[in-house]
Amino acid sequence: MTGPLLFARYAFPPNERGLCGPADNAALRGYAMAGETDPGLVRLARGFAGAWPYLQLIAAANGIADPLDTRVVEAYWIGNGLLDSVRVADYGAFLDDRFRRQAGRGWASIAAAIPAGALPHHSFHVFCVYPWTGLLREGRAEPSLHVLDSCRISWGWVVTTDPLVVARRPLTWDGRLLALGPPGPCQVAAGFVTGLRYGDWVSVHWNSVCDRLTPSQLLALRRYSTHHLRLANSPIYARLAEARLSVYSGPHRGGAMRKALRWSVPICALAGSLAVAVPGTASAAPGGGAGTWAVAPAFSGRLYGVAAISDRDVWAVGLGGSGSLIVHWNGTSWS
Repeated sequence: MTGPLLFARYAFPPNERGLCGPADNAALRGYAMAGETDPGLVRLARGFAGAWPYLQLIAAANGIADPLDTRVVEAYWIGNGLLDSVRVADYGAFLDDRFRRQAGRGWASIAAAIPAGALPHHSFHVFCVYPWTGLLREGRAEPSLHVLDSCRISWGWVVTTDPLVVARRPLTWDGRLLALGPPGPCQVAAGFVTGLRYGDWVSVHWNSVCDRLTPSQLLALRRYSTHHLRLANSPIYARLAEARLSVYSGPHRGGAMRKALRWSVPICALAGSLAVAVPGTASAAPGGGAGTWAVAPAFSGRLYGVAAISDRDVWAVGLGGSGSLIVHWNGTSWS
């Protein structure tokens, strides 16, 4: 199957619902049904403002000229070794440039996940970039859980073909953690896949089958999905997602910058250092203002975000000269 047709199979279910991509979903359906590829289908694929930049990023990192190369499309939706060639710094810059502004206060939790192992896979975007996980933590279980479960690419095996029912593990939420529940029957649409048989493993997007899965594809989809599920459940990510506070974020490679966050915790980023004002003191502070400034371990590189949950709970995340940068202020010292 060509890359553009594979893309159409995965992109059509949310596009049909008006959730993403160009308005002409009838044209996308026509290409997928006919199994034809031409420049018109490529133009439609470029209209997916969320997915298309990911394809470009993965292709560029692997020296592949065509973002709709089948290997690139598979990497984004299912997962494969191409993802491991995308440098964390490049992915962080990609997310910073495209999603920081629209994420608003939710950027702090995204920034925390970047150096913790984020990969440019669809599951990361669903679990960690979209706002639904943060809304879950605010107590808005629905429609948040339904959207997360529908939007992720899930997997299951065919139980019956008429009606088409697959056994798949639904996403669950216990008030603290996202998890995969035990397999259960789920009636789905066949999408553009024909000749399905009992026992076939398939991928599912918005209640529609996208493709049959080979054993290696099944393992990859499980691996990358569960990896990003763990990131979404990590304590730092969860804490920042719950806070959803004002964020002071990058890129910062020098120059004094300062912002008062919700708890009136003055934050200052200087070239190669990060400092927080210690309340109740009166020494001169860099960049102006009173207070002794406790300086975090020196770093060079890119600071993705700082969030103050309280005056004793401040997190900074980014990429330092030696790799991931995650530092915490406990009211007394950085660690």
